Amino acid sequence: MDITPIQIQKAVQTGKMKVNDTELYYEVHGEGEPIILIHGTGVNSTSWKSQIDYFSGKHKVIVYDIRGHGKSDKPPGGYTMQAFSNDLYALMRGLNIDKATIAGHSMGGFIALVFTLDHPEMVSKLILLGSAANYRDKMAYYQSWVLMHIFPLKMCLQSLVNSEAGDAPKEYKEEALKMFEGTPKFVFLKCLKEERTKYDVSDKLSKI
Repeated sequence: MDITPIQIQKAVQTGKMKVNDTELYYEVHGEGEPIILIHGTGVNSTSWKSQIDYFSGKHKVIVYDIRGHGKSDKPPGGYTMQAFSNDLYALMRGLNIDKATIAGHSMGGFIALVFTLDHPEMVSKLILLGSAANYRDKMAYYQSWVLMHIFPLKMCLQSLVNSEAGDAPKEYKEEALKMFEGTPKFVFLKCLKEERTKYDVSDKLSKI
């Protein structure tokens, strides 16, 4: 990945950390009150590059690739919201971060919610972007499963990008497709099954 001079100047630490028998890739940018940004299904931490540039001038911004995504390990299992929450806990401990603002997009928001319920003392602020307390839609999961097994994966991903990105610039869509193509099909399916058939914390929101 090409890194611009301003990103090199702001980058404090990059590397991999072994958490729960899985190596996670992470980056730490800037100094100050920590903000952790959690990406959604199929993409990776590079999706936050604009936010990194904006917030790292006043904050310590931490981004990472959740298991199965980007430069992190892609183990055969462990794709539950609880496992993702446990990974985040271990990563924060490994980076000596006691408390942070946690922001999550889409499935990253699911992870952020579960983590906040698990470890409220470690969350100073919670930010959810295009996310929800539940996404129980078995039919949507089965439709995705069928499409991914009938059609070439790239065709399914292209359709996903076109539907999600709408009128976004062509360059953005190409970058999103490249990120999606880096995620194995089995990871997509395991994450989709978890978020669309099992995930639901709506009855616990009053605890936050």
